[in-house]
Amino acid sequence: MGQKTLSIFTVTLSLLILVSPAAWAKDYAYQAEIKGMACAFCAYNVSKKTATIVGVDNNTINVNLKDKRDEFQASRRITQAEVEAAISQTGFTLKALKEIEQKKAHQGDFSSKPVITVTLDKIDTDHAEVLFEALATMASTQHLKMTVEAPRSSELEVMKQLLGGRKKALMVQYSPIEQPSIHLKLFSRY
Repeated sequence: MGQKTLSIFTVTLSLLILVSPAAWAKDYAYQAEIKGMACAFCAYNVSKKTATIVGVDNNTINVNLKDKRDEFQASRRITQAEVEAAISQTGFTLKALKEIEQKKAHQGDFSSKPVITVTLDKIDTDHAEVLFEALATMASTQHLKMTVEAPRSSELEVMKQLLGGRKKALMVQYSPIEQPSIHLKLFSRY
């Protein structure tokens, strides 16, 4: 390849890199003020609906129950109308939405190995009420992250028992599974 051809190739490649959307990709950080949240289950519902907004990174959603705020990052600009539509599905009201300085995701600083793992082979949440209360209290007082795996049909029942009426929010991640069992794991910070 000649010197001139190599120079044209280099310039063309440089231009492609500069105009590539990936090269200029930007994340946007938002803070939404929510009216009406009263318990941890409310915060769970807000985070779940926030996750349905196209472009929102689920791992960055942080609902602060005390301050009634929902902070999240997105790969694109999010409009107030989009957030209002999602939040209104929870029965709460969006008071304000503002773009804020980007923060690191809160979920990346937990151990990958759980400190406690509980498996319930039967989905009988009435008999697990005391266990759910103990695990939720431990998670909230020790600032642990909880993961819950259960059939989609049991999500509301399980999450209400874990979070309902609780005045302190928990960091909870729910994942639906096909098996008729419930798996709860608690993770500590590094």
